[in-house]
Amino acid sequence: ICVEPVDAVILRFHRTNVLDASGAHGLKDVVRRLEGRGIAVIVQGMTPAQERTSQLCGATMAGHHARFLAEALDRAVAVCRRTEVSREPGI
Repeated sequence: ICVEPVDAVILRFHRTNVLDASGAHGLKDVVRRLEGRGIAVIVQGMTPAQERTSQLCGATMAGHHARFLAEALDRAVAVCRRTEVSREPGI
C-alpha cells in the first residue's frame, strides 16, 4: 500500500542488534533519498552505540533520533500537521 503524500517516515531499529559501517552507509542512502523527496526521517530505538556509528558515518544527525516509539510518533504527527497547514490555500 502506498499512501501519497508521505510527510514523515519512522525507521524502527528496536530489534536491531548490530549496526556496522556498511549498514550505516546503507542507512545513509535511504535517509538522503527520503529527505531529498522532502520526507522527514525519524530513527527510533537505536542503542547509544548504534547512534554513534550512524552519526560517525554521516547517516544520521542527533535530531533524527527518538528513543521510544511514542516520542517518534509524536514527532511524525507534528511534521504531518506542519505540512498539512502549509498545504492549505492562502498560507
